[in-house]
Amino acid sequence: MARRRPASWTTLLFATALLGCGDKGVETDDDTGQSNALTPENGAWLTGESNVLEDGCDTVLEDATLVLTNVGERTFLLYDEDGFIDTACTLAATAGSFTCSDQAEETDFSETTGQDALISALWSTSGEFTTTSEGSLEIATIVTCAGTDCDLIDELGALPCVTRFSVEITHDG
Repeated sequence: MARRRPASWTTLLFATALLGCGDKGVETDDDTGQSNALTPENGAWLTGESNVLEDGCDTVLEDATLVLTNVGERTFLLYDEDGFIDTACTLAATAGSFTCSDQAEETDFSETTGQDALISALWSTSGEFTTTSEGSLEIATIVTCAGTDCDLIDELGALPCVTRFSVEITHDG
């Protein structure tokens, strides 16, 4: 479900750089050697080294602190300390991979600048836990614009655009 709030384009892109998740160690079944599902550590997670995979949106990546809260078997919530990011994630039945609910954000420039431009961003997050305190995630963002003034907003660049990046994450505990 899309949320609508007046915000700057910079805030919208900053939010995509804040997404992330945590991890817990891989356990194996002694009889089969197969890995079992992981349960990530509750608490603060720090983002580390990032790698831009595709950058059509000129995204600036910044370090962030994220909070992870387990809410059920193989399910956790992830949010940033400012409360802007808020997504539910599900762990795979085996190993440490996970996917999170897509998030959407809209910025209506008619409310802030009077220009006829509604910017929509949709981002998805997935990743994998590798140890009790380390993992990685990948974030993909698609940004579009609707309205007659989209070409007039200099900070947007060419739309639609796609940005994908991966980032290392570490439990801060």
